[in-house]
Amino acid sequence: MKGIDRLAAGGAVFVSLILLLCLALVIGGHVMKRASVGGRDDWLIFLLPVFPPVVTILSWAGVRWVPHPRTLIRGFLVGVASVSSVYILIPAVYLVWQYRLIAADGTAYWGLLAMPAFWLWLPAAAVAAVGGTTVAAVRARYGFGGKRRGW
Repeated sequence: MKGIDRLAAGGAVFVSLILLLCLALVIGGHVMKRASVGGRDDWLIFLLPVFPPVVTILSWAGVRWVPHPRTLIRGFLVGVASVSSVYILIPAVYLVWQYRLIAADGTAYWGLLAMPAFWLWLPAAAVAAVGGTTVAAVRARYGFGGKRRGW
């Protein structure tokens, strides 16, 4: 990874960590209220917005550990990490501008954080995973993007 790539990945990981802290505070507040968590469905709603920042952190860490840029797993990880890095800006903005509303109202949490994670991040991450793997396969097969010997 080049300098600007490392800076962008580091920024995404930093925002993800801050986002996880804010989500933990909000989820903890909702859980502490009496009778606010009813069952498995409620836990899924509470934990769904946690997945994008966790996947961002784990994907960028995985990209750092995969040594060769033409491997399929690295293409998969770069695709997922890139989409997740861009997506985490959405809940971060919502938490900055609407923190009190989200912390107080479970419906706001569901509408502003859980639904976008399901309808935006999940399909985008799936498409990026397939796209990143495909690009890595093409690069591996035809030798695009690598250093050429003898030049």
